[in-house]
Amino acid sequence: MIFRAKFVVQGTKKFFEDGGVAVEGGRIADVGKFGSVAGSGEVVDFGGCAILPGFVNAHTHLGLTALRGRIPFSGVFAEWLRAVVAAKQKMSREDFLLSVSEGMREAIGAGTTTLADIAGEDYGWKGLAECGMRCFAFAEVIAFEKFRAAEALDTLANRLDAAKQFDSLAVGVAPHATYTVSADLIGGCAGLASARRIPLSIHAAESVEEAAFLQGHAGPLAAFLGERGISLEEWAAPHVTPVRYLASLGALSARTLLVHCNYLTQDEVEIIKTSGAHVIYCPRSSEFFGCADHPLRRLMDAGVNVALGTDSLGSNSTLSMLDEVRFLARKHRKVFPAEFWEMATARGASALGVSKQTGTLEKKKSADMAVVDVEGCAVRTPLEMVVEDGARVVATISAGKIIHDSRNA
Repeated sequence: MIFRAKFVVQGTKKFFEDGGVAVEGGRIADVGKFGSVAGSGEVVDFGGCAILPGFVNAHTHLGLTALRGRIPFSGVFAEWLRAVVAAKQKMSREDFLLSVSEGMREAIGAGTTTLADIAGEDYGWKGLAECGMRCFAFAEVIAFEKFRAAEALDTLANRLDAAKQFDSLAVGVAPHATYTVSADLIGGCAGLASARRIPLSIHAAESVEEAAFLQGHAGPLAAFLGERGISLEEWAAPHVTPVRYLASLGALSARTLLVHCNYLTQDEVEIIKTSGAHVIYCPRSSEFFGCADHPLRRLMDAGVNVALGTDSLGSNSTLSMLDEVRFLARKHRKVFPAEFWEMATARGASALGVSKQTGTLEKKKSADMAVVDVEGCAVRTPLEMVVEDGARVVATISAGKIIHDSRNA
């Protein structure tokens, strides 16, 4: 099969006009000008569109899709978190599965071909395994009291073992955050992830309240834990910044995904760089929480791999990575959009350890593609066209199979 379009964007530095992508056995056999691409079989012509690498959403919570627009942010992170927990507790098993299913459909319709879901409930994993995308199910862990660490680790190991029944599903470990997971458990999760050679994802430096909590200040997060019956009597505040705390627990490595990192000292930036950990930036979620000055530029200048995620619809309006890229392109008008495209594709693949399989359109890689209609957009490079308002995702192709096509809807 050959996919043809007005543009084929191989990566952020190379594209072809009147391009083609030849696919055999779900992998890219050739890519280039349509007339010179070596391939056979049916030709699927997307006309005035651009074929790009499929999007990689490196952080979301599909189970919270049902919360879209329901929980505003008042300015206190712990209050928002309290409302999210309360809303989630009211969800039935059927509600949760419906939320996951709706989120998967939206992500696929937005051109996502690789997705990392933070999964607190394992019964949603079957849907992830069968949805057509390349999915990572990160088993979320929450247990702050020290005496619960050993049992929580045993349960986590059993959850990961149970996931082996889903051949197409990749797994990861997700200790929730520094203020909801004990030091022993964070360290144990890091050891388990290392032993199994799987990624570890953790919310880090997301709010000013988190930093204050680690410094030993009683505040909204301490009150939130107290409301949930969690005693802080045996907890000794480390009196360090979040990233330095995680480093001291052995939680930073080349398999670590530090989600958000809205507030970082320069010292923390250097720690992240030295450790090889990745930062997953969720731009519109950060904006939702009033974090207007994300250290993105400092991280990139230091050589840290920064990828993008949408976070959940509890703090965002869509699960579209294109919307994240557009948001950044408008916020940083002096930066060429290619940098943000790379964060939404190749850099996300690198963070999840699948850069040899996806992230760019190269021979032998999986044929994972997003097709964006750029008809009527200004005559510029394809990556500049697709951040315009008129551009929209019309099809999603995963491993050579069309899993979404709005043209036939």
